[in-house]
Amino acid sequence: MTPKLRGWLLIAVVVAVCGAAVYLLAVYRSRTATETARLLRRLPADDALLLAVDFRAIRESGVLSALAESKVAEEPEYRRFVEATGFDYKQDLDTALAAFRSGETFFLLRGRFDWPSLSAYVKAQGGSCHNSLCRMQGSTPARQISFFPVHREVMALAVSRDSWAVSRLLSETGGGPAAAPSQPVWMRIPDSLLRDSGRWPTGTRLFAAALQNAEQVEISVAPAGNRLEARLEVDCRSPGDAEKLHNQLQGLTEVLRAMLDKAKQQPNPRDLTGVLSAGAFSRENDRVIGRWPVEQAFLEAIAAP
Repeated sequence: MTPKLRGWLLIAVVVAVCGAAVYLLAVYRSRTATETARLLRRLPADDALLLAVDFRAIRESGVLSALAESKVAEEPEYRRFVEATGFDYKQDLDTALAAFRSGETFFLLRGRFDWPSLSAYVKAQGGSCHNSLCRMQGSTPARQISFFPVHREVMALAVSRDSWAVSRLLSETGGGPAAAPSQPVWMRIPDSLLRDSGRWPTGTRLFAAALQNAEQVEISVAPAGNRLEARLEVDCRSPGDAEKLHNQLQGLTEVLRAMLDKAKQQPNPRDLTGVLSAGAFSRENDRVIGRWPVEQAFLEAIAAP
């Protein structure tokens, strides 16, 4: 074999290996997205706030490293749980899907679980396990915790007054979104929460009030260059409603900027006001889209003890 032929053969092998790696990665991501969509359909979606967080993508992105030492990790109850079970969300959790409604919380968690240690922890806390479904009392009588393995790497978990609440996650009957979100953080907000703007954080209530007549509201967060971008997508009932909402959101943002100017304050990227004042809005037929840049300083402020 001539040196020239050996060179071309080496190039062919490298291309083949790279191509196989890309193909396998695409297959893996496709299967993961399909499974995530199926898991979302287990969640009780009716009048529920739905949340999806891709912790694996967050770990692989240096943008969210500020959250690695959040207040959650400092809670004594959480530290005891980690010590007893060996599970730490910062390294063992890949995906979290959740539904919040009427005082109940439902989770579907994908990651690496030591099931025998989890069962032993439940029993040590006075709980019980039967046919792989475990139940125990949480910090209050109203917080009954129940969970079971959907399969080795997926846990179904519920926190409710009903100690059997997790059994509602046994099948795909919840009516969640048909497709898995592509963003690392995604949220769908129910009408009931939009109508009750008083439950929203200070600084966001006027924005929430403007969304009360929306048909569907989704919020997502994804990397955009060297920072994050929060994105709002609102489906309105008509193009006229969309135009009205676009003008309201734009007007509220301009009022917020004027208030900062009057107080001779620069927008602070570490607080919510600084984030909201940087909003930009567009309209596409009956859909309104809002975008807000989220700086690293804001994440550091959230994660600060």
